[in-house]
Amino acid sequence: MSLERSCSVLSVALLAACFLAGAPVVSDAEECDFQTGRESGAAAPAAPGEGGSTASASGPAVPAGVHAEESSSEEAVPADEADSQGGREGAADSQGGREDEADSQGGREDEADSQGGRKGAADSQGGREDEADSQGGREDEADSQGGREGAGGAVSSQAEEEIAADVREGLLGVLPEGGFFEELDLDEPVVFYGPETLYEYINGQAEGYLSYGFRALASATYLQGGDSVVVDVYDMGAPIRAFGVYSTFRSPANEFLEIGRECIRLADGLMFWKGRMAVQVSADFADEARGEKAALAAAKAAAARIEDSGEGLEVLELLPPEGRVEASATYVLDGVLGQSFLSNGVVARYRVGSEVCRLFVCQYVSDEAAADAYAKYLNFARAHGEPAEAEKGREFYGRIKYYGMTAVFRHGRYLAGGTGLPDRWGSLFGRLKNHVEERAAP
Repeated sequence: MSLERSCSVLSVALLAACFLAGAPVVSDAEECDFQTGRESGAAAPAAPGEGGSTASASGPAVPAGVHAEESSSEEAVPADEADSQGGREGAADSQGGREDEADSQGGREDEADSQGGRKGAADSQGGREDEADSQGGREDEADSQGGREGAGGAVSSQAEEEIAADVREGLLGVLPEGGFFEELDLDEPVVFYGPETLYEYINGQAEGYLSYGFRALASATYLQGGDSVVVDVYDMGAPIRAFGVYSTFRSPANEFLEIGRECIRLADGLMFWKGRMAVQVSADFADEARGEKAALAAAKAAAARIEDSGEGLEVLELLPPEGRVEASATYVLDGVLGQSFLSNGVVARYRVGSEVCRLFVCQYVSDEAAADAYAKYLNFARAHGEPAEAEKGREFYGRIKYYGMTAVFRHGRYLAGGTGLPDRWGSLFGRLKNHVEERAAP
């Protein structure tokens, strides 16, 4: 029998044995390799879904470029066996036997770009890159206006669009001219922020300013060599709102300075309010003592440029001064004492002997609005305590859960009262009533 005929008979026998054993049957092309012991020079066809996800009948889809040994699937798949001549290596992975291979132009490399994306396979024309990563990665770019990065970038187009020209001019008018301290000079441009962009500058504190009706911020940096001063001017729209946001920073423990209406020293600089502006100043000097002097000079120069009529501050005068804890008064635009029906009010702590309580006064736009707030407060008191009305529709008192002894009265468009009152609260409450009735505007 000839050698060729012997090989044919042997091949048929082997095929029959594989069939009976359930082993995979190789193709004619693979049989040729099996007989000759050489590796095929042609590239195998790409797996279905190349460049995306490859699905197989034996397991879930696997992203392109992920090999079997990297997959979390443990399901086994048949491996192609090398014959005794060593000719062919099995490359099928655990997700369905896919081979990652170089194309005719010299191979493909999957690599992450600097944005976390991935480059897709280079095609036969050499060089297409998929820029989006598996999460759809994108690059944030500065716009044609230059955006702003850190403390000294250009004005963003969004800020320019949302801030009215007269508001911008008003803010610029507050910023000191260069030379207020030694050789410090303005490092232009001044950076502006509106309600939509304020978080970019003071992310954690932005909501506090917005809750008081913040309009716009101008931030200016003054430089002298390696030393700097930053002046931030917040236009709050009204003097009472400027006081309101300022009052959330101060406490009796602060050091107070005579700048603007009132000024406090903070850990990182100074803050004062005057007119409708709240201003913060910070200094970064190699010589700390000189830095403090520079910050003081900047604050005084800015305060001197702010107009202050005192209009709209009447509500601050409605709490009696006797017994009030110094620097404890705060103005709240909405949600006085945590109640949605109490708004536009001032709250302060009062000391009675060894006890401390709170008094408040809210100013409404009309008698009807104040009457509505009174009714809602009474309903709240009834839901959480047992109040008694001393005068129907005008005054009630009683203990309320979480608020302790509470007494409330209405006078025209004003609603006032106290919470956490001491056992002998009548005298303090009487002083509050008299003070409001004497000073409240019709």
